[in-house]
Amino acid sequence: MYVGGRGGIVLWDRLAVGGGGYIGIPEEDSEGGTAGYGGLVIEVLGPSVGAIGISWDLLLGAGGADYDAPTCGDSESFLVAEVGVSLNVRVAEFLTVSPTVRYLQTVPLASETERSNDLTGPSAGLQLRFGRF
Repeated sequence: MYVGGRGGIVLWDRLAVGGGGYIGIPEEDSEGGTAGYGGLVIEVLGPSVGAIGISWDLLLGAGGADYDAPTCGDSESFLVAEVGVSLNVRVAEFLTVSPTVRYLQTVPLASETERSNDLTGPSAGLQLRFGRF
């Protein structure tokens, strides 16, 4: 499971630009380490009907992982590209709840382990958005 945050500014009522970052929370019985990533976020805010809208986002950045497993014990750096789509439901003037589906792609940087490829794949999440948009 990953937790994190994003922040940015909305331009022309349809484009948001900012930054974001996430860190992995290791499972209690897991032998693995932890990983995190972050970078530039660009989001296109699509049309809305009443309190419901849609948006598409892209995160481009970098990350790192530290493997605590007894067989590995090393770390790795990687580039990330994450694309996503969100259904935005405004529940209050300054609060929007957004179920989100994303796909994360990682590219290892000068690593022999290339375990960051384990992070590549689809994910789903829930965002709480604060502010006006």
